[in-house]
Amino acid sequence: MRNLIQRWNQGLRGALGGRVAEKRGARRGFSIIEILVALAILVLAAGGVYHQFFNIDRLGRMRLNEIQGRLLAQQRLEELRALPYARLAEWEPGETATPLGDNLKYAARTTIEPGPGDVLKLTVMVSWRERGAEAVAGNSVTVVGYKGR
Repeated sequence: MRNLIQRWNQGLRGALGGRVAEKRGARRGFSIIEILVALAILVLAAGGVYHQFFNIDRLGRMRLNEIQGRLLAQQRLEELRALPYARLAEWEPGETATPLGDNLKYAARTTIEPGPGDVLKLTVMVSWRERGAEAVAGNSVTVVGYKGR
């Protein structure tokens, strides 16, 4: 049986070109260069996915802050509209900046200006800070409304 296997292997080596068959059988696995290239491709792909994930997260937070700011501005405008006209007319021209509620992240600036006739122009601008930074001009929402007698 052993002789049969040896002859079979010798015949295979002869058919495949002897040394070529031995070299092919001796090489097993991947070379270090192949592993490094595959690892580099994997790192680049993972880095791109990681970057996109956090970019989407940042954009989502920015949009959430904008929606929250718009809701707070609308709420402040409705509070002003609920006040009597006489009280609003006595309001000193200019701006007042106040933090909104317990959340010091958002601040509202309210401006009341006389309009044509007996109409007052109410402007509420809500600004906010992103992650502890100072308020930026792009991080604000302005809502304008009018109050008549």
